[in-house]
Amino acid sequence: MLAGLCLAGCGGETSTPSQSSTGILCANETRADTFRVGLEKSASAWTARLQDSQVEGLFGPPDRGFNTWALEIVDVSGAPMSPEEVKLKPWMPDHGHGTTPLVHYGVEEGGQYTLGPFDLHMGGFWEFTVTVTTGGAEEQVKFGFCVEG
Repeated sequence: MLAGLCLAGCGGETSTPSQSSTGILCANETRADTFRVGLEKSASAWTARLQDSQVEGLFGPPDRGFNTWALEIVDVSGAPMSPEEVKLKPWMPDHGHGTTPLVHYGVEEGGQYTLGPFDLHMGGFWEFTVTVTTGGAEEQVKFGFCVEG
């Protein structure tokens, strides 16, 4: 019974895309970025640009279910880069957990890095840490989105 209560408290229900239009969970969330194609986050030597976001094959902002992102990594002049590694860590800071697996490694396809699928199994605020390794050095940027439950 205790295990069931723990699962209920962390969204133990099955993962399906949210169809909620009420915005109750995210109405007052101030940490979240506004989703749009081309949203950028910059480190000192590069910029990560969100080129595509799909939930279970449908284009849209991050939502409950299996998400896949396409990121473009460009240098400070805007030229595409070929870093040694691109990885993504989805994390719920308010709950102290992430996805399983915790880290998703980018696969380069036509100048973009596909990351996922990663299961956003519950609604709430999610941070997405993008880590890029170039010249043996790692730098990170964070995207933040609120997912309705």
